[in-house]
Amino acid sequence: MAARASVTLKKQGVQATPAGHEISSLQPLSLEDRIRSRAYEFYLERSGQEGTELDDWLKAESELTHTVEQNFHKTALDEAK
Repeated sequence: MAARASVTLKKQGVQATPAGHEISSLQPLSLEDRIRSRAYEFYLERSGQEGTELDDWLKAESELTHTVEQNFHKTALDEAK
């Protein structure tokens, strides 16, 4: 059964998502979905103040892309051992 995510659930490891989006399973989120979710978290941190959607997206994209690159390099180094 699908459940709507909320900010309070984030503390329990559930991603916050914009209203109308549902989490239907435990499948990993795509990078685009993770960026969307993180950008939405920035929006919520500003109490829903509009007008910086592009900045939120770019900040989330930069943050998550950097994390993915770090994990890739760490995995490659671990496998080389």
